[in-house]
Amino acid sequence: MEINYYLNLASFGEIITLLNANHNKENKLPKVTLKEYLLAVASQEKILKVFKMLGIEEQVLEKHVNDLVSLEEKLIVLATQLLKGKEVILNYFEKGLNEKERIYLKRILRKLAHDYKVKVLVFTNDLEFMLDLVDKIIILENNEIVKTLTNKDFYNEDVFKYIDMPPIISFVKKCQKTGKKLDNYIDVSELLKGLYRL
Repeated sequence: MEINYYLNLASFGEIITLLNANHNKENKLPKVTLKEYLLAVASQEKILKVFKMLGIEEQVLEKHVNDLVSLEEKLIVLATQLLKGKEVILNYFEKGLNEKERIYLKRILRKLAHDYKVKVLVFTNDLEFMLDLVDKIIILENNEIVKTLTNKDFYNEDVFKYIDMPPIISFVKKCQKTGKKLDNYIDVSELLKGLYRL
């Protein structure tokens, strides 16, 4: 299916992930200086505005693309897409990032979707990374949509015949089976608060 089909499933300001274990290509940057590349996409004024939005230092423009560290590279891919419009398509974007960088990236994606009404589409097979971030999940099998759900559906058993159950959901379900009165948490910090209140 064309990517536009998936984009039409999203509203502006909404983050959607498409889970697909068969797809593993990464976003790649061209082999030119960053400033040369970005100036071919937009004006310096617009570039600096997007950099500020993403928390990218202006001096990063002076780097060669091959000299970027992993998080910088991911943010430049994101910046490039933002310079082209209000739709962002990310492909296994979380790979190669440490936990601190993943948390930062999630904060950026939330800000883009909720504050700037950007339509964000994320292809991944890491539901655990996306669990507390997304508004909608579309599960693909052999490039066909087999299930569409919201974050309220994560505790529905039939979802996990297509994908692995994230550890937080597994843990909460085990606790609930032993009679513990836990809500259906998808955020670890909220789960910890819930456990403290028990």
